[in-house]
Amino acid sequence: GWYFVGAYVGAKMAFVSAIGLTLASAVCCALVHSDADFQAVNMLMAAAGSGGYIYSRVLMARLTTKAHTSQHFGFLAAVSRVSGIFGPLVYGWIVYMSGSRAGLCALAALSVPSLWLVSLVDFDVGRQCNESQPIENDSGPDDDVYV
Repeated sequence: GWYFVGAYVGAKMAFVSAIGLTLASAVCCALVHSDADFQAVNMLMAAAGSGGYIYSRVLMARLTTKAHTSQHFGFLAAVSRVSGIFGPLVYGWIVYMSGSRAGLCALAALSVPSLWLVSLVDFDVGRQCNESQPIENDSGPDDDVYV
């Protein structure tokens, strides 16, 4: 399913859509009251999570030079491990202190900055850097400044 979304709207918009679905499903989980509705929203959240995982790797591959692929994907793997440990701990602490609805609202609140950060990434400039093509804003080939 996410392959067709990415082919139709592009990887960046598919990633933003996955984050948006996570945001919407977290808000819906906080608002629903029946078990059937809760399970339906959890299915939506699982679909959003798989899209987010897939397109985070796709976009990282597009922005990474071949010389630094192992370093960048190693960093991404390390961040994933750390978030896999601390994410559930923070979520569990919020649920313990304030209840499950507050935990879901916190998840929704954490989705908003990620949407904003992804919207700031310029993938055309990233591709130009990756392909070692000159960037319009570059002042010269002798500068050691990377955009």
